[in-house]
Amino acid sequence: MFNCGSDIEYLDIITINEANLPKVSSPENTNSKYFRVCRACGAKIYFEDIEEYKATCPECDDPDLMNVPLEQDGVTYEVPHKANIPEVNLKLVEITTKKEITIPEKGGIIGKEGTIEPEYMQRFRFLSRKHLEVCYRNRQWFVKDLGSTNGTYLDQATKLKPFEEYQLHHNTVLRLADVKFQVIIE
Repeated sequence: MFNCGSDIEYLDIITINEANLPKVSSPENTNSKYFRVCRACGAKIYFEDIEEYKATCPECDDPDLMNVPLEQDGVTYEVPHKANIPEVNLKLVEITTKKEITIPEKGGIIGKEGTIEPEYMQRFRFLSRKHLEVCYRNRQWFVKDLGSTNGTYLDQATKLKPFEEYQLHHNTVLRLADVKFQVIIE
């Protein structure tokens, strides 16, 4: 199962109507994993389900991996490419200044030494160096407090337990220490 911070980069999930796909008929094959064979290096890359998306081959970084048909025990699935799928964008709007911070699709770290606008984050005295991780999978956004000193809260009431993932929802208020952001998911 994918967790924020893993070595494999997930960018988007493809929504598919499984009813239109061929079914694997024998019961012994129902728990088999799906895979694609990379055209560049020949590696067999496994997927948990038909909707999982990987930006590149984890073995050779070939960006053509998602153009290869998905297979499971001899059955081939033609899965539409990511270009046909609408993006789900995440913006954090700092409530006091109304500054918009667009989170990249690959996610990242928010903090004074993070990967998402660290120069801007320097202004917040109680924000940790690496305060929060943001990641995107299954067409949903998730956050994980990275053991920050002053904590992370959702909608003022829910304090995030360190290193546990929480799903973000549109119009949620995300508080990192003493700074508040409105979550905008488009």
